[in-house]
Amino acid sequence: MNAAGRRRTGPSRTAARAGRRCSAICSRRNARSPARLPPAPRPSAWWRRSSTPTAARRRSGSTCRRILRGDTFWGQGFSEPNAGSDLASLRTRAERDGDHYIVNGQKTWTTEGHYADWLFCLVRTDPSKPQRGISFLLVDARSPGITIRPIISIDDAHSLNEVFFDDVRVPVANRIGEEGQGWSFGKLLL
Repeated sequence: MNAAGRRRTGPSRTAARAGRRCSAICSRRNARSPARLPPAPRPSAWWRRSSTPTAARRRSGSTCRRILRGDTFWGQGFSEPNAGSDLASLRTRAERDGDHYIVNGQKTWTTEGHYADWLFCLVRTDPSKPQRGISFLLVDARSPGITIRPIISIDDAHSLNEVFFDDVRVPVANRIGEEGQGWSFGKLLL
């Protein structure tokens, strides 16, 4: 509730401040960037929408600091071939192997993915449950087994990419929320 007794519907003050700080840092970074680099995506909207108490508790401090400083270029791994925007039909699999997930599959339409340091991805961890079988992983884009291929548009530009995962090892610690909660986090980001 705010001072007027109305229910708050927007982001918390802390999340809003963090979002403004992210935007300011990204603007300063963009001003110093060489002309050949694209502008860094502004993480403020993502930060505000994903800063629920559960997500904030689950995210590591170093990840938060990298996001807030604008040090990390993030790519989004949601869309897949033959799935379009139907995230419930995604097929990229993440199978648990001790303290890691082994990720196999493909993502497409990853904007500026060739610049990404990290990818946030929705992956299938339980094939028997369409929505509840999806988990949200943070994946280092330099991990062995990741291949990023350009998708050249009709105007001969390159901003879109396909990302292939071939036995990519992702620490369980890089999962946001509990296993099977990725659908909830994905909806926040859409």
